[in-house]
Amino acid sequence: MNQLKSLLMGLIGKRYKQGGYVDSRYYKPMLEEFHVGFEYEAYCLKVDVCQIPDGIEIDEYFKNYDKYPQVNRIDTGWKKSIVGNGLFETTEDIPVLLRNDAARVKYLDKSDIEDLGWKLNGRGSHYNKEFEGDGAEHQLYYQEDNHFLQIYNWNSEIIFQGTIKNKSELKVLLNQLGIL
Repeated sequence: MNQLKSLLMGLIGKRYKQGGYVDSRYYKPMLEEFHVGFEYEAYCLKVDVCQIPDGIEIDEYFKNYDKYPQVNRIDTGWKKSIVGNGLFETTEDIPVLLRNDAARVKYLDKSDIEDLGWKLNGRGSHYNKEFEGDGAEHQLYYQEDNHFLQIYNWNSEIIFQGTIKNKSELKVLLNQLGIL
């Protein structure tokens, strides 16, 4: 792990575990969810790695950071990241974040759906998107309380029905359906 990444990778999962941080808009992801392009947030501290005692591996330090109070740390909070284009790039980084409860993912919401080009059509949770190419319109229906999503083609036929938890999952699905 390089020095710059080490400066950003302070993990304080114990605060999360003790209930000091709870936000129902987010969930703790599983390792299997991570892929290139996956959007998540990492909890970070700015750490002076030069103060980490000799002989202590950086991963060990972050796992047991309370044992080393002499190291200066500044809480920088949750930072947005995208696998392949973010703060943590190697296959070793993500498991460290997960072990320390320092990764979270925002549940899919209205702003995510709109970011992907869908327009609210005035009927509650119904969205429309014009299909590029032939101008046909698709419809999307989403229930935030249970993450249930339906997508209809231009003939009002259901082409997807199921649970989508986050923006990254919806992006993958829309690509598979040829809509994004």
